[in-house]
Amino acid sequence: MKFPDIDRFKMNDQYFEEIISGIWLMDDHRWAYYIWEKVLWDIRNTGPFALIHLDCHWDGVNDFHGDPLAVKKLLETQDIDDIYSLVEKKMGVQKDSFIAPAIIRGLVDEVHFYCKQTCIGPGLYPPFLKEHNARQFIHDNMKSLISFQISKPIIFDIGFGLFNKADMWDEGDLWSDHEIVEFLRMCSDIIQSSSVVTAAMSFGYSGTADDTRHLTKLFTSYIKDLQV
Repeated sequence: MKFPDIDRFKMNDQYFEEIISGIWLMDDHRWAYYIWEKVLWDIRNTGPFALIHLDCHWDGVNDFHGDPLAVKKLLETQDIDDIYSLVEKKMGVQKDSFIAPAIIRGLVDEVHFYCKQTCIGPGLYPPFLKEHNARQFIHDNMKSLISFQISKPIIFDIGFGLFNKADMWDEGDLWSDHEIVEFLRMCSDIIQSSSVVTAAMSFGYSGTADDTRHLTKLFTSYIKDLQV
């Protein structure tokens, strides 16, 4: 396992790193889309995939809406470097809109949400899902998600903002360490069976900088133990 120097971590929307085979860590959540494409590029014929998205926010925005030329260009993309450029420049792929392009390109056609955001409607826009022959499931609790029989390969995605109960930017009211570890234990079978795992530290959304570093240490330590 590549243990990054977490004590030196700070907000960095360019950072992403594979910390162990198949497990990717980032700050800005938009990089999850690039990682899914990069990792799954050569095995797309095993898909489409089911995405499990655990976060405070739904991240269901579609920034390609109303721009058919951008959609056409996205669909025609055959070079992973072009996907990188799209994400790096935030061209239709931002921290709240990284799921939609995966659906547009047919990488994902099933999304399972466990999120806490209440100020907007849940998940993705139903007509968008219908247009792309995709479906979503909104889970009120983790037992519902874990017991669901998913019959296709899985992408597991988590944002550390889930573990912060505070509503204000850069403020923290974290779950207890015990609650977080127990939550991750509930996810352990799914994590181990997933084709790829993406985890967003989300500085600012996941509490103070020290809070975010603490959550990152908890997560990476749990993942390390899971691999033993």
